[in-house]
Amino acid sequence: MSGEPVRDEPNTHVGPPSVANRIVRAALNQRFLVAIFALTLLGVGIYSFRRLPVDAYPDLSPPLVSITTAWPGHAAEEVERLVTL
Repeated sequence: MSGEPVRDEPNTHVGPPSVANRIVRAALNQRFLVAIFALTLLGVGIYSFRRLPVDAYPDLSPPLVSITTAWPGHAAEEVERLVTL
């Protein structure tokens, strides 16, 4: 041992850089555009969140439908069975 610290080479990959490496490199080189994009995304998110229709106490009961009908000559149970289909 010579007393020098052992350092790993930061770029030991052989070949073209991966897509992720290119995206990160572009983001680091274009910090202003990334900041503008992030602020725009944040603004659109806040705008969408404020327009989101959310009830504080939602109605948890199942929807009910009332149908009034008459079919002469048929029993009420038969009409109900046919309507609920």
